[in-house]
Amino acid sequence: AVTEVQTKPLYNEIVYPNKNEKVKKTIVPTGLLDPAVTEVQTEQIVDTVYPVTLNVPESKNEPFSNSDLETKRFIISYKKGSAPLLPLSNILGGSGENNFVVAEILPEFAARMNESDDMHVEEDVPYELIKPIIPEGDQGVPIHSNSTSEQYSLLQSNENHPYGIALSKAPQVSRVWMYAPRTPKICIIDTGYNYEHTDLPKANVSGNSGTLNRDNDWKQDGHGHGTHVAGVIGALNNLHGVVGIAPNWNLPLYIVRAFNDRAGFVWASDVISMIQECVDAGSNVINMSLGRTGERLRSEIDAYRKFLNVDNVIVVSACGNSAKAGNAAYYPAAYDDVIGVASVGGNKIRSSFSTHNSNVDLAAPGDQIF
Repeated sequence: AVTEVQTKPLYNEIVYPNKNEKVKKTIVPTGLLDPAVTEVQTEQIVDTVYPVTLNVPESKNEPFSNSDLETKRFIISYKKGSAPLLPLSNILGGSGENNFVVAEILPEFAARMNESDDMHVEEDVPYELIKPIIPEGDQGVPIHSNSTSEQYSLLQSNENHPYGIALSKAPQVSRVWMYAPRTPKICIIDTGYNYEHTDLPKANVSGNSGTLNRDNDWKQDGHGHGTHVAGVIGALNNLHGVVGIAPNWNLPLYIVRAFNDRAGFVWASDVISMIQECVDAGSNVINMSLGRTGERLRSEIDAYRKFLNVDNVIVVSACGNSAKAGNAAYYPAAYDDVIGVASVGGNKIRSSFSTHNSNVDLAAPGDQIF
């Protein structure tokens, strides 16, 4: 049955209809963000609304305190087919494939929504790029360099072959597999990709500029980290620069530019959405060098479990450089369904800066990688 709900002044008690009834008209609490709005109604029919009761001031003339208006960014996870009804002005994003929306709402409203058995609401958190550590006294080489000179004096390597190639046993991987028509596609979520770099593949590379960087072309990388990662994976064997793990002119790469040139931060919810974008593009392996400390998020646990067990996609993430800062766990690498990678040097000894705890799954060359 369709329940007709008459509009009421927003500052009276708002009661959503029973969640088992379809709703044609209902009150939407936009006024929680804008006290000047007194009522809003929608005409669309929705399958489910949640039975949330929220007390607000009875008179719109009653003054609002600062705490009343301090909205925060929340991830609202829901059961499939039961998305919450929220005003469009509050919604910041979300992922239908992963059953969540992102909204900016009052903490009190989030707490009330969390009382429903069909929803879980948690505050969104920022992620930062995990940047390389340059040892003291080492001037390093700019990671965005397009130099064609061979710079290997610090690398325990032969010409064109950095030490990590042998240490990771890359030559033992069948060249037939690497050049096969169905070579697995690798997605790199990072700062972009220097598409004109003379040492990187182009033929089978595509991408997107990510959730937060629509104005920044994925084919550019003013920061350099993403281009560096791409080179480690697929730098060409062309007498320029270095050689990557899989030096294939037709290597399938999908690039998502998560960070701008300043590499500030990206939200946890956006990371999930960008991984979903990689999945939708046909990626088989996803590489990330980003992280955060803090608590586990249920929305992330559910999403990464889905990526592995439903989408059959491997997500790989750096474990972080927290050895000298409490050795804290870094997410998403610390999740069970993500492969967390720590760093070792050419001598196979753990890098002094690398995170080392029970969340580490693998170690790979990470010292002085060009």
